Amino acid sequence: QLAERADAIRGTLSAACAADNLVAMGKMNDAYDQIAHALVEEPSDSNELKALEEYTQGSKAVLAGLLDEYFGEIHPRISFHTDNAHYLPRAELNVLQLTYEWPVLIKAYQKQNSDLFDKRKNELVVVCQGDQTKLTSEFEGCREHLEKVASSRSAGSLLPPDVRKLCGHMAQLRSRLEAAEELADSVTEQESLLGLDPYDNATMLAALKADLDPLGKLWDTAAEWLAHSKTWYEGPLATVNAEEAERTAGDLLMLMTKLCRVLEKAGPERQYPARAAKRLLEQVQECLDERIELMMLI
Repeated sequence: QLAERADAIRGTLSAACAADNLVAMGKMNDAYDQIAHALVEEPSDSNELKALEEYTQGSKAVLAGLLDEYFGEIHPRISFHTDNAHYLPRAELNVLQLTYEWPVLIKAYQKQNSDLFDKRKNELVVVCQGDQTKLTSEFEGCREHLEKVASSRSAGSLLPPDVRKLCGHMAQLRSRLEAAEELADSVTEQESLLGLDPYDNATMLAALKADLDPLGKLWDTAAEWLAHSKTWYEGPLATVNAEEAERTAGDLLMLMTKLCRVLEKAGPERQYPARAAKRLLEQVQECLDERIELMMLI
């Protein structure tokens, strides 16, 4: 009877051990499966490629932990119920077989992951280089556009049709530079994620903005001046707010004084815009001295 009871207890313990092991092996197989699929999921962009690289590095510690768990917990349980001749159904044997094979299978997924990473990185490097080529070309195009406008004779004119046309060119250049800046930010991010040496797009962009700024201010101010002067010179004096006109003209005068200095300092390349700025300064000053002074008397 004692032998029978001992056999019964041993059988119960073996069955309980096998049941616990089945649960543990199921969780382990699921963990391996999840890692395997994540390792070979193709990244669509540089952010996903970086995330895959970080996941791959992190998975190494997880896989080492799974291997430790196998030899430290699962394998001793297998030995226990094997030593006690515990029968395992085919379904449980299949689970056990998969658990045994995963450490070898995962190496194939890691190799596939490495090949995928290298292939996708090379593709994304080509994309990044293409964006940089496009960006360099756009910088050159913006520079050519800006210099062509600034060196044209119409850049020295304050005639309304010329001013409207020049303001249109400034709007186009601002829009182009805004788009170029977005692309430059994208290229910088891609370079960082892909571990590439960065291009100095910021310097080129800053130079273009610095050259565009005084020209944009000049022709925006010219357009504003034309709108105000039409009212001040052609409208009935009694309907004009003289104090507001004086403040507005004073602000325009201060701005044009600064722009004249900047454009004159820029040299011969800005001779026409500098000429327009000087004329505009003179017109605003004349308006303050004569027209607005007359308004104040009414």
